[in-house]
Parts: sequence; structure tokens; C-alpha cells
Amino acid sequence: MQKLENIIIKKSLINNLIDLIDKSMKLALKSEGKKSYNIKQDGTLVTNTDIDIHNLLKQGLVEINNNVPVISEEEKFDPALFLKNLYWLIDPLDGTSNFVNGGKGYTINIALIKKGVPILGIIAHPPSDTIWYGYLDRAFMIKNGKKKKIKVLKSANDNLKIIMSKREDKITKKFVNKITNASINFFSSSLKFCKIAEGDAHIYPRLTSISKWDIAAGDGLLRAAGGILLNEKGKKLIYNTESIKTGKFFAISSTKIWKKYIKPNV
Repeated sequence: MQKLENIIIKKSLINNLIDLIDKSMKLALKSEGKKSYNIKQDGTLVTNTDIDIHNLLKQGLVEINNNVPVISEEEKFDPALFLKNLYWLIDPLDGTSNFVNGGKGYTINIALIKKGVPILGIIAHPPSDTIWYGYLDRAFMIKNGKKKKIKVLKSANDNLKIIMSKREDKITKKFVNKITNASINFFSSSLKFCKIAEGDAHIYPRLTSISKWDIAAGDGLLRAAGGILLNEKGKKLIYNTESIKTGKFFAISSTKIWKKYIKPNV
């Protein structure tokens, strides 16, 4: 079997992933009316749809290459897997609470991590029939079957577009309030990364730690679209640590945004 790092640039792999996530979208849409859920030990919600999509994604990824581990939010795993040279990192349903409440802000996420770096990210938004994916400095959006290339904004021209979680925290809000001439929009789940990758926003600040699977696919997409994800010290976030947490981070369209707006206010 050919090593996956040599297959990644091939169209066949991308097509397989798109087919897989498309099946996941159909499963999510079919299950939208089912509101039953359980509460996990960490206090978050889980539905049968989370588990069903997890099973579908894991099976599909193992079929692509059974030598590459799959780390998922919905399955127990050894944190040492984060130290592996190559692994998939997935969030079967990002925004479960939104999904349970009948919202449209949930997504399905797949990332491929190589040596601590997301080299591929694919995100699906079932309610709008949209898929975003990026790899090797190329990023695309497929909406209603039509594909187009996407790219980040490189400058703000004193009109910074900030995108934030609908569950904004006090620390992040305090940071944002320091920035003048900024417009703010709110989105759920990994859609925030998609908006930056599309060129609709400049920055998604997050000054409270979340889980790696919440951002890995978005990070991979953002990098491919020309953006970057940095920690509070201005360093690229890496995934090859045993912690499941991200720490504070800023998803941004360019380093110019970091230097002009973020570094002076952190």
C-alpha cells in the first residue's frame, strides 16, 4: 500500500473524502428531526447522529488506509496518538447542541495531521449543502454541486471583519473591545474558519481553550486558503502534544492582521 502522505495530492483521495462527507451530510439531514440526546462526562451533548456519523467516517477512513489512526471526539483513544507521524482527526458533528435545538449551525469535520500540522481539512455544512476543503495551498468550496476556488483576504484597510462564536466568552469579548473600526459577526461551529477561508472575515479570536478536533479541519482549510492559525505568542499551533486542548488561538487571514491588530492588544 502506498504511503498516504504520497497519495494526499491525488484527486482520487479528495474525491473519496468528498463522497464520504457527502454521505455524512445526508445522514445528518435525515436525522435532523430526532432530538434525543445524552450528556457525556464532560457535560457536552451526544446524539445517535454523532455516533452514526462517527462510525461512517471511521469506516470510510480506515478503508482509505488502515495504517493511519483515526482520532474522534466520539470514541475513547490514547492521547499518545496525537504524537503519531500521521493521523486523522475528526469531529463527526461540531455543534451538537445547535443540532439538537433545531439550529443550522452544525458541521462535519475531517482533518489529516502530519507531524503536528493539518495538511488537509474538509468541512461540510449539511443545511446549505456546502463543502469546503483545502490541501497543498489550494482551497475550494462546493455549494449545490458547483465548485469554486476560495482565498483569504490579505489586508483589512482599517475595516477589520471579526467573526466570533455565538457563545462568546468574557475574555475574548474584552480583547475584541480593544479594537476600533471593526465589524463583528457571529457563527457557530467550524463555520467561522470557512468564512475566513472564503474571504468574508479577517479574524476569529478564541481566548478560551477548546478541543483540537473542534479546529483541526478549519485550520487545515485556512492554511490552504492562505491564512494562518497562531497562539497568543504568535506561533503556529501544533497538534503533536498529548493534550486534547488547543489553548488560546487566533485564526487569521494574514500575518499583517496579527502585527497590526492582535499583537498590540493581547
